[in-house]
Amino acid sequence: MLSSLYIGATGMKTHASGMQVLSNDIANVNTVGYKDADYRFANLFSTEVASQSNGVTGYSQLGMGASLHDIKTKFTQGAVLPTNQATDIAIAGKGFFKVVDSQDNSEFYTRAGNFIFDYQGVLRDPNGLAVQGKPVTAVATDGTLTLGATSDIALDIGTDGNVSMPPSATSNVSFFTNLDGDNEIEDAANPYFSLLTAYDATNDPPLNPAYRDTMRVYDSNGVSRSLNLYFDKVGTENGVTTWEYVIAGDPDVDGSNLAGGAGAGLLQSGTMSFNSSGQLISQSAYNYTGDGSDHTALDDWTPASVNSDGIPSFTASYSDGSSATIGLNLGFQSSTGQWQGGTGSAAGVTSASDLVSLNATRAANASSSFPGQGSFAKFTDQDGYTEGFLQGIKFTQEGVMMGSFSNGETAPLYQLTLYNFTSEDGLSREGSNLYAATPDAGEVTENLPGEGAAGTVSDHSLEQSNVDLAREFTQMITTQRGFQANSKVVTTSDEVLRTALSMKR
Repeated sequence: MLSSLYIGATGMKTHASGMQVLSNDIANVNTVGYKDADYRFANLFSTEVASQSNGVTGYSQLGMGASLHDIKTKFTQGAVLPTNQATDIAIAGKGFFKVVDSQDNSEFYTRAGNFIFDYQGVLRDPNGLAVQGKPVTAVATDGTLTLGATSDIALDIGTDGNVSMPPSATSNVSFFTNLDGDNEIEDAANPYFSLLTAYDATNDPPLNPAYRDTMRVYDSNGVSRSLNLYFDKVGTENGVTTWEYVIAGDPDVDGSNLAGGAGAGLLQSGTMSFNSSGQLISQSAYNYTGDGSDHTALDDWTPASVNSDGIPSFTASYSDGSSATIGLNLGFQSSTGQWQGGTGSAAGVTSASDLVSLNATRAANASSSFPGQGSFAKFTDQDGYTEGFLQGIKFTQEGVMMGSFSNGETAPLYQLTLYNFTSEDGLSREGSNLYAATPDAGEVTENLPGEGAAGTVSDHSLEQSNVDLAREFTQMITTQRGFQANSKVVTTSDEVLRTALSMKR
């Protein structure tokens, strides 16, 4: 009977451990990113006893009680609730954030994404551990990111306490226009360059053609500059309508060898040809290469260079030493970067067949010449900007931290990394919503959100505890009853022993 006392005691102890697991789950029902635990019981060893069994049909054994076999964490998805904090990040799917102690470089993993930037600009969890990610070192034209080595996510704070974006000179301008009007400026000797020969920077404005417009661009110092576009009709021949154009900056800030003269500010001259349907079918562009003494010397205007995007370009130089090399996209983008036909300079152009032609693909919304609609800009864009200061951040589903700057630009700064384990059950709970890797967790794999086994992330969100209260309360009742039943075994065994002892008296 003494063994019955011990067996009942093991049952009480085992159920008490189960109750501890349940109470811990219930205590963490509102803990961010907490994962529910599930306990499992196992019987203790059994002893063989003498019986009539011959060992063929079975063995006669007496059990010696119960024990807590293991406690398994359930890494199921918790509910994701919205917050008003951009640095609150939830994981949808598998994976863990990695956080590092800056003091001893110890590494931990967590599902709790309640992060915040400290005064040094480092993204940290509530324990002061640095969140890990990869810095964006370059962005390709198609948006592909080049990433650096995994490190602390940290903003680059300047001496003035701001996170700044350096200025970027304009490199490409898109100006898609509809041209509709008459020949306002005519030079019988040079019909395709009438605007160029008539240009006079001493007048304000230098030209009064059929249509003119102005765009803002940025130089290498991030200073906003004027880009003036002048268009005038040349004429129609064999169903092809040709317009000429001149591109010029502000004559007062010209830093080229044309500065101070009648040609100050001139940047480019060219033509656009349209078929009978008003569609752009050809373009030419010429840049000045002379000594600045006479901007009307057409032999000093040679075919413009074509940039890597397949667009004719020019270089604007300013009096303060800044500059910008700009590609002007009027709707044609070359795949070869080569001019076809034409003469070596504007001086040899006496007919449309003497113009260089850009072997290019026409954009869907390219410049046009639809009659009856008037002249107007259909689409304008440029890629330069002045210096900007960080005003806010957001995270994409792929974990890219995008910065919003005061100059209206956005830029990717970091990309979060997520970590997966061969066996999540091998992780060790370290408290404060942290897990530590152990040999039982197997190999750890670093992934970008949405790649491999890693889930995606969302900002302004936090993953809640996955504790199911209804289930916890049900288990609590059964665990309580189990404890009570085992306590009855102890008291009953005690009564039996007491009765046996009283028989002696």
